[in-house]
Amino acid sequence: MKEFVRWGILGTASIARRQAIPAMQSSPFARAHAIASRSLEKARECAQEAGIPRAFGSYQELLETDEIDAVYIPLPNDLHLPWIEKAARAGKHVLCEKPLGLDVGQVRKAQEIAETYGVQVMEGVSSYFHPIHHEAAKWVREGRIGDVLFVRASLGWSLSDRPSDFRWQRAHGGGALLDLGGYLVATSRLLTGDEPRSVMARSTSQADGVDFNTAIMLCFPKATALLDCGLLSASRNGYEVIGVDGRIAVDQPFGNRVSSRSIRWFDAKGNLKAEVSFEANQFQREIDMVSKALLEGTSLPFPLSESLKNTCVLDACRRSLESGALVPVRPDAE
Repeated sequence: MKEFVRWGILGTASIARRQAIPAMQSSPFARAHAIASRSLEKARECAQEAGIPRAFGSYQELLETDEIDAVYIPLPNDLHLPWIEKAARAGKHVLCEKPLGLDVGQVRKAQEIAETYGVQVMEGVSSYFHPIHHEAAKWVREGRIGDVLFVRASLGWSLSDRPSDFRWQRAHGGGALLDLGGYLVATSRLLTGDEPRSVMARSTSQADGVDFNTAIMLCFPKATALLDCGLLSASRNGYEVIGVDGRIAVDQPFGNRVSSRSIRWFDAKGNLKAEVSFEANQFQREIDMVSKALLEGTSLPFPLSESLKNTCVLDACRRSLESGALVPVRPDAE
């Protein structure tokens, strides 16, 4: 068995430089071995700063080297599927930043690609790897708050100072729903332990088909999730699970810049019953677990089937945004 996974990074995006590369360099199971950019000078500069041995002036050139076992893709959303396919064709495993695809069809295509070329592909949802979400779900399953009635989750900030960001561009798969909504949908599904049957979504501001601030209602069989996400709004980051007998609250649950997070349990009268803090670098945990699984030849921790389920809900949200109506979630949609 190899000592560590040799990672190649496609692009010099901020999340790669701030999170992925440091996590790889700190992991006992991984090394950032190569980085590529459309500018060789930029790739060399980033490689020198991060102690990465190889730099390439094109993504394809990196894929063609036999020195790489897996690639990390932090490119704009519309480039995810094309480079997943190119990496898989080159025999490289793939960790791709969310969203894995722009719609269900693209996620199904990613599944086919992984099977065809015999590689492993995973969507990079770093929040999944922070233990606080799984602790919250565990408290729900233990019955601490009784039957769940509502999940409320809110995530957003303002990108008004970044007018050229790809998130404003429809062609690149921009918008709040794809950028932030996936976190809220995935967490709601985890906390309820169920799948929504129908959804309603409304964007309070949009332009050229790009939603800036979006509200979502997910109708689960026994609970309702009320979600909001935004790219042009005040900063917020939190969720709560409201039950018949109590409430669970988590502050700052998302994002990679906060490692210490707290979860609180209140009874039906609002009395604090328990509070627990977790110290964890979710991106480091993601890189460690993915790399270890690749070394051992075991399944990756966030399966493509989970990405597909989440994307089915996001597709329904998009249909609701377009129609203004309550629409069903179609898990078997092609």
